[in-house]
Amino acid sequence: MTSQYDKDSLAEWLDQFDEPLFISAVAQFVWQSVRESCFILEEHKLTQWLVGKGLFEGLDAYPMMLGFFAKHFLVRRSLYRLREEVRQKGFSIRFDLMRFTLTSMSPSSDDAPLGAYSGQEVVDQEYSLIAEFYGDLDTLYCASPDSVSRLISDFWRRYEAHQRTSTQSDISNHSGHHGDGGYKILGVAPDASWDDIKLAYRRRAAQEHPDKGGRAEDFLAIQQAYEDLRLLYKRPPKM
Repeated sequence: MTSQYDKDSLAEWLDQFDEPLFISAVAQFVWQSVRESCFILEEHKLTQWLVGKGLFEGLDAYPMMLGFFAKHFLVRRSLYRLREEVRQKGFSIRFDLMRFTLTSMSPSSDDAPLGAYSGQEVVDQEYSLIAEFYGDLDTLYCASPDSVSRLISDFWRRYEAHQRTSTQSDISNHSGHHGDGGYKILGVAPDASWDDIKLAYRRRAAQEHPDKGGRAEDFLAIQQAYEDLRLLYKRPPKM
């Protein structure tokens, strides 16, 4: 059976897509989960719930990978666009590979919902990565069956690099301090230029090289910090 759509492009389907209705449905699922004291939301459960509401009607006419990507993209785009509503109700959203976590923003409150984490754990840079990829609907308009795997892989490699960069410790004094991650390991500020990062990497790698008496684990941490920052700065691998 021939589809009424061009199967290599979602443009026509998206032109008929009712995004406000879709976002409203996602919000309904989120707050229903909160009322049931469920703060870790599985993406596939939310997606199947939306399928049951008929909000992905027509996508089965497309290649499976393209339809899967459209569902994934629109669910995460909607959650990102709900972030202000979520904040107003005392939560932030933590995005992970297959799930989302609603995090209580009330510090150590006895009234914090059971199962929620204390404090705001989603930083502005994390949201900016989500916004850069899922915030632009052109990403979906331009998606093709051949580009989907690369798009998802490239995004999650950068996102996971950000997660590591936000949690790595300072190896220079083994203080265990967290927060600046890869920047701290290389001894640069979070707003450092790429040239500054390269210079700092070379200096730290020379200082901590095992051949010069450095610890192997520290040298590997410096290598990982550089690779993570390279992904975040969208730079090609060093030759």
